[in-house]
Amino acid sequence: RIYSVPDLAPLVDIFSPGYNINLPYDMKVGIGIRCSDDYGLKNGTFRYLFKDEGKKNLAMKKGAVEDTLYFIWDLSDLGLLPGDEVTYFVELTDNGGNITKSATYFIYFPTMEEIYQQVSKEEDMIQNELRDMQSEHREKIEEVARIQQKLMKERELSWAELEKLKEVITKEEKIIDKIEEWQVELERTIEKLNEGIVLDQKSIERLKEITKILQEIASEELKRALENFQLELEKKPEDIRKALENLKNAQEELAKALERALEILKRYRQEEKLRELAETAKELA
Repeated sequence: RIYSVPDLAPLVDIFSPGYNINLPYDMKVGIGIRCSDDYGLKNGTFRYLFKDEGKKNLAMKKGAVEDTLYFIWDLSDLGLLPGDEVTYFVELTDNGGNITKSATYFIYFPTMEEIYQQVSKEEDMIQNELRDMQSEHREKIEEVARIQQKLMKERELSWAELEKLKEVITKEEKIIDKIEEWQVELERTIEKLNEGIVLDQKSIERLKEITKILQEIASEELKRALENFQLELEKKPEDIRKALENLKNAQEELAKALERALEILKRYRQEEKLRELAETAKELA
């Protein structure tokens, strides 16, 4: 008995960049395409739309069941201006005449105002969360001070108080983890700004300074103090007393770093408001 096997449509994926991006500084984008078909590939076309439709025929291995292509797309001839967007996709045909279209992506040329808004949004988010952290951190400092006073008077701690100290350590470690997440996010934003065609050096410097402050908050000294304190909790009261003093010092340093970070972020927001007022006045003039 003979069975007919249906000819499936080809598969195509733009794996590089693989997502929507802002226009790079050099106006060149590396395009990576992966495609396959059960009966063999015939031809492919890279299509893009900006004002008018454009296309580029892909140099494929005709008849191959799979192929990977890569080329540099130079967008400098399109005449893009801030606020413009180019969409693109790949159209693929197999030997059986089946046609497949890839997902559509876009490349956007951001305006300077949008870059300011992006930076301001990140600064606002960090500022608001730092305020919450600062409030919570003050409570933990007071808790540690209370337990420290009790240990000096009674020379021992109850099981509940030891558990409370463990909870303080856990909360402080969560603050460090959150700050390290922000550092990663800010570094990504700085990288994007450096790659973008609108190079806003002032915003980049601002974000670098915030990243540096966050590194000071989540310092290696604070991490070590928290780790050591966990170990000292299992020891005798005298060791716990010394560990509490070290923890208190580390908490005070963290409190100062949080305050410093909030002051700088507040200054940045004031500068941004002045810039916005200046822009508004310029438009009205």
